[in-house]
Amino acid sequence: MSAQLIQFPTEAVQSSFLDAWAAIPSTMKTRSLSRAKLKPIWDAAAKRVGGQDLLLGALKAYLKGDKDLPKSGGPALDRWLKNEKYDHWLEGENSVVTPVTDGKNTFPDKRIRDAVLASQGLPFVVSYLDPCQLVEGPGGPLLQPKTDYARRKLLEHAGLFKSLGLYGIRMATV
Repeated sequence: MSAQLIQFPTEAVQSSFLDAWAAIPSTMKTRSLSRAKLKPIWDAAAKRVGGQDLLLGALKAYLKGDKDLPKSGGPALDRWLKNEKYDHWLEGENSVVTPVTDGKNTFPDKRIRDAVLASQGLPFVVSYLDPCQLVEGPGGPLLQPKTDYARRKLLEHAGLFKSLGLYGIRMATV
């Protein structure tokens, strides 16, 4: 008597390549191989990292968080994939996106931090919001950044902070 083989159902894996192509700037598109040659490279990289959604998330984190991208225009997408540059933008222990923290160096109000994280991305939060203190002011809670540069970067998003219930920004007194 032979054992009966029951095959697991398999759904066609939806490639996120078209979403990736739509997200990248025109400079990365013109530097890349054709879409027909690039799609198999994308799909192979997605398989290596564990899924289409993970690779697309890493690309979006790169596009939002790489400070040199506006100046350089970014590499060709095929080079970004072949050189496994996505590795730095995947969530995990070697990621530039996920800070290694003990929880003491994060902004004290989780609701505000999560809202700014969703709006501006992790590099902004780690660089400018996390070093701030939350202090009580005469009209309500205030952000207290450590540097004038951080104050200016935070002021660029004053409307966001106002909508989150903050009254203003005050520099720390030395």
